[in-house]
Amino acid sequence: MRRLNSTNGAALLIALMAMMLITVLATALMLTTITETKIASNYGAGIEAFYASDAGIERAIDDLRTIPDWRGLAGKAVTSTFVDGPPEGARVLWDGTTLDLGEETRIVREGDSSPWRLFAYGAVGGLLPPGRLTSRAYVVVWVVDPPKAPFRPDEEALGLLAQAYGPQGVRRSMRTVLAREPIKDSKRIFVVSWHEGP
Repeated sequence: MRRLNSTNGAALLIALMAMMLITVLATALMLTTITETKIASNYGAGIEAFYASDAGIERAIDDLRTIPDWRGLAGKAVTSTFVDGPPEGARVLWDGTTLDLGEETRIVREGDSSPWRLFAYGAVGGLLPPGRLTSRAYVVVWVVDPPKAPFRPDEEALGLLAQAYGPQGVRRSMRTVLAREPIKDSKRIFVVSWHEGP
C-alpha cells in the first residue's frame, strides 16, 4: 500500500489562492480607478458650472450697462440680448435632460420669496463666436430689485442670481448685488456683494 505524501496538491492550492488574491486586488484597483474617474469628472463639471454662472453674471452686466434706468427693472419686461427663445418652456441640455425655465423661476422665487424675474438664459457656448468656446453648461440669470440697503440716493442697485446647469446633474449658483452711480455723464457699475450659492 502506498501512503500519500502530504505535499501532493499543495502547489496547486497555493497557485489557486495566489490567483484569487490577485483577482481581488485587480478588482479593487479597477473599482478605485472607476470611482476616482467619476469624482474627477464631477469635479470638472462643477468647476465648469461655477465659471458658467460667473460668465452669466458678466454677460448680464454687459447688457445692464445699456439700460438707462435700473429702478423697477425687475418689474419691467426688459431682457438681456443673451436669450435662446421665449422665456417659458423646456430646454434640452447637453446631456439630454430638460430644464423648464418657468419651473426654475418658480423654485427660485419660492426659495427666498423674492420676485426674481428671468433676464438672460442660454447655452454658455453661445456667449462667444462659434468655435471659440466649448462648454456643456446652460446658464440662467434672474434680476430682482434689492432690499433697501445703504445706497446713496443717486445710486441704482440691482440683484442678480445666476444658475448654471451642467452635465451629470451639476448645478452651481452665484449671487451678486450691483450698484451704479452717475459719474461725469457715464454710469459706473460696481459689485456691492458677491457669493456662491443660493
